[in-house]
Amino acid sequence: MARPTRVIQAPPAASVLSTGGVAVAPAANAPIATLTTPAAGSYEVRAYCSVSGNNPAVGDLNNFELRKGATPVASPLAQGAGQHAETLIGRVDLDGATNLSINVTGAGTASIEYGALLVATRVG
Repeated sequence: MARPTRVIQAPPAASVLSTGGVAVAPAANAPIATLTTPAAGSYEVRAYCSVSGNNPAVGDLNNFELRKGATPVASPLAQGAGQHAETLIGRVDLDGATNLSINVTGAGTASIEYGALLVATRVG
């Protein structure tokens, strides 16, 4: 008698997407790091942001936000001085047609460098 065949599917591998960028004196609302139309699904999102340079102005502090398309979903993001500070955003659901980005809210001061790294791990 033949044994029944059973098909076992492995769970999907975790999909980790990341992007980063740097801008000096960015314009208001400028994206620093953008994930362009990630696949539809749920993602655990982390943002890493930094400001460096001589004498950042008060407006350079707390000047990062996470956007889903054009809509802010987390603001302000933590930032480090000369090194990246991490912000755990949590779960973000994406539709496969919308960008996810870290943008500046207001214009950056001349000679001040803004850095950002965006990491999204697919969880569903």
